[in-house]
Amino acid sequence: MSRDKAMRELFARWRSSDQSLMAFGRQEGVAYKKLLYWKKKFASERRARSSSAQVCECSELVPITVVPEAAARPSTSTNAFDVHLTSGVRIAVVPGFDEVELRRLVQVLQTC
Repeated sequence: MSRDKAMRELFARWRSSDQSLMAFGRQEGVAYKKLLYWKKKFASERRARSSSAQVCECSELVPITVVPEAAARPSTSTNAFDVHLTSGVRIAVVPGFDEVELRRLVQVLQTC
């Protein structure tokens, strides 16, 4: 078993325990400084994964149909984008939208 995998399993056991990291390390015979190193390493990996913005992380591909712009959006529509998710959620994005806020909304929806 790789050291990385072994430490991940050790941390999984620690998280399910009610012990402090120091007490858990003493019990397992692992130096507290070593545990702090791995804790910091795993936290930075999680931050790197969460900060790497991706447009869509889909677990499966779904069919789409591309239609000419005139058919897709009647002239009375003010939406720049109209997104329909397989869950039934619909997001209508108007021209001049705030990209940061839309990205935040998508991140929140991905956690649901």
